Amino acid sequence: MPGQPLAAPTAETSQGPDASCRATSYPYPREIEEFLRTHPVIADVQVIGVPDVKYGEQVCAWVRLREGMSVTTEEIQAFCRGRIATYKIPRYIRITGDFPVTVTGKVQKFRMLVGMTP
Repeated sequence: MPGQPLAAPTAETSQGPDASCRATSYPYPREIEEFLRTHPVIADVQVIGVPDVKYGEQVCAWVRLREGMSVTTEEIQAFCRGRIATYKIPRYIRITGDFPVTVTGKVQKFRMLVGMTP
C-alpha cells in the first residue's frame, strides 16, 4: 500500500531462491555462484539472500572447497572486489563440507536460510 512502511523480509516474504533484494538492486544468485566458482579453491557454491534491516536482504554464500584446500571469508571477499559489483559481494560466507539436500540431491536453500537467521 502506498505510504505504508515495508516489512523486513522474512523466510515467507523473501524473493526466494531465484533472486535476492538488496536495497533497490536484485542480484541473481546464479550470477554470483558462477563468478565464485572461478575462484581456484571453490568447488561449489550456493547463494541465498538473508534478511537485513537496512538493505532488505544481504548476499550470503555457502561455499564448499576443493579437497585439501583452505581459504578465509576475507580472502573470498577480496577476490570479489573490483571484479563484480559491490552489492553482489557476499556479506556472509559459510564454508561447509556439504549443502542440505533432499533424497534426490536437490539443494534445500530454505534450510540454508534458517541456518543463517538469528
